[in-house]
Amino acid sequence: MKVYLARHAESEWNKDFRIQGNLDSELTRAGENQAHKLAGFFASVAPEIIYSSSVGRAQKTAKIIASANNIQLIECQLLEEQNCGPLEGCSLHQLKYHNQDLYNLLVGSHPQQRLPHGESVHDAGMRLVQFIEQLVADGKYKTVAGITHGNSLMGLVWHLLGHSEDDASRYNHPNVSVTELNVVGDKISVNGWANLTHLF
Repeated sequence: MKVYLARHAESEWNKDFRIQGNLDSELTRAGENQAHKLAGFFASVAPEIIYSSSVGRAQKTAKIIASANNIQLIECQLLEEQNCGPLEGCSLHQLKYHNQDLYNLLVGSHPQQRLPHGESVHDAGMRLVQFIEQLVADGKYKTVAGITHGNSLMGLVWHLLGHSEDDASRYNHPNVSVTELNVVGDKISVNGWANLTHLF
């Protein structure tokens, strides 16, 4: 089974460098254009279905893709972003200035350490592993698309590729970047991560 997981398109809070987590903001005009380009990428790999986080920015990205490719869209809470606790809604720049340690956790340093009243990057990534395991158990599809979030993808790829490193930040996923996974039984292989060639 092929699984293509993409980060949602640019939102207003992405543009303003605000921490979203499970809060939400609208897609920007640039984000809508990104989503249409991502739909073109998915046309080339022909997923049978698309799943999405329930958060608005992911849903709107997925709806553009589903409509362009005439495929069913299903909401899935396993694709949600890292719970950032009381940091959600805060300025990323102000956090870096006032609390470097928390900033480092948020951007992937020490991925197994949880944010206060929130989750770790690894926690979020392991939800994506659960999503993939659920797809395998269902056994319905050969090619699946999913729209999820940046820190969740960072945690997943760190788990699969860089588990020996105590820093996941190198696996950062920009908006609409795509990670391609090959799944055979219980083995998940990364064929490519944070691909952005469809934007150019």
